[in-house]
Amino acid sequence: IDSVVELGSQTVWVQDPERLKALFTAFDRPLPPPDEFASFINTTGTGIASSRSLHEHLGFNRYTSIDIDAAHGAIAIDLNFDEVPEEHRGAYGLTTNHGTAEHVLNQANVFKTIHDLTAPGGLMLNGGPFIGCLEHGFFNYQPNFFRGLARYNSYDVVGTWINRLPDLDLIPLVGDIPLVPGQDYVLVSVARKTGDAAFCMPIQYHYETGLPEASRARYRPL
Repeated sequence: IDSVVELGSQTVWVQDPERLKALFTAFDRPLPPPDEFASFINTTGTGIASSRSLHEHLGFNRYTSIDIDAAHGAIAIDLNFDEVPEEHRGAYGLTTNHGTAEHVLNQANVFKTIHDLTAPGGLMLNGGPFIGCLEHGFFNYQPNFFRGLARYNSYDVVGTWINRLPDLDLIPLVGDIPLVPGQDYVLVSVARKTGDAAFCMPIQYHYETGLPEASRARYRPL
C-alpha cells in the first residue's frame, strides 16, 4: 500500500515520543529531522503538524484528504452531499476515518464515500466513539454496524478493537471485554475491500429475515 486518503483534514498529535519512534521502526523508515519530529508531539489533543507530513515520512507516495473546509490541502468535499470525483474512485490502498464520520448526519454517504475511494484489495480503517464520548459527535458506533457493512459489501474484516481514552492501547474485541464505568471508549475497525461492486446498504441482521420481498432487490443477496 503506497497511497492513502483520509476523511477530514487531519493533523497529528502524539503524546509519547517512543510510540512515534516505534511507528517509524514498524515502517522501516528513518525518523524525520528533529524539528519535524517535535511538531508531531503534544498532549493538547489538537495537532499542529499535518497528517500529510507524517504519511510522506512513512513512505506513502500519494496522500490525499477530503474535508468541507479544504484545510491542509484537502479536497473540498461535503460528506453530507457530495459524490467522490471520478479521478479519486478506487484510487487508494488505504482509506482512514479517524473520528470524522460521527460528525456528519448523512452516514450512508460517508460510508459510500469510504467504499468508493478504496481500491479493490485496499484497507478501510474506521475509528469512532463507542461508549461515552458524550456530546462529541452526532453518533456513536456499535460493532454490528461494521459487521453489517462488511456482510453486505463482501469486505474481509481484518480486526475490531476498542480503546479506552485517553490510553493508546487497542484491545481486540473478542469475548467479554471488561469495561470501566464512566470511561470513554473508541471503536476501531479495519476491513479489506475485496471487489469493485457498487456500495450496498446493509440491513441490521436482526431484521434480515423479515425483509419484504418488494425490498429485496435493493440489497445484495446474501
